[in-house]
Amino acid sequence: MTYRLMLLTLAGGASLLAQRPSPPMPPVDVIKTYLNLTDSQIQALQQVQQQESQSVRAAAQKMRQSQETLQNMLDARNGDAVTLGNLLLDIQAQQSSIAKNRAIFAPQAANILTPDQKTKLQALVAAQQLEPAIQQAIGLLLIAPEGGRFRGPEASFFGRRGPRPGPPPNN
Repeated sequence: MTYRLMLLTLAGGASLLAQRPSPPMPPVDVIKTYLNLTDSQIQALQQVQQQESQSVRAAAQKMRQSQETLQNMLDARNGDAVTLGNLLLDIQAQQSSIAKNRAIFAPQAANILTPDQKTKLQALVAAQQLEPAIQQAIGLLLIAPEGGRFRGPEASFFGRRGPRPGPPPNN
């Protein structure tokens, strides 16, 4: 009886795993507000995203397999230079294929936007180019990481404003 119950439980679990749905779409509330997107625009953008995902799925899977094979060969310290080099070239070719595929779908997504929304999107693109400078400024404690207490060049590492108190006077 318990053996039969275990088999039914395992079979049910396996069938659920086989039928698992696609991963949920990431939240879009902030970009929806920033660009003032309509629900129909969000749905259209998500459809383009799904099409792009289906389009790159085979290349991504092949790339992951090549990466795993390469890593296993490196971990085991076996494989000749030609095989390892061919795996690296294959990974690079798949990355290039994925990038080309994404470049096909990006204009489709952009065509869903109104001219005003496209202008606002350009501000995001410009901000994205500042990311390396932002990371370096965080590293130099000029600005705080998101959620941090440090708020600018005049604040100390611990978030206090103004100069730190000096040592007590020697009397």
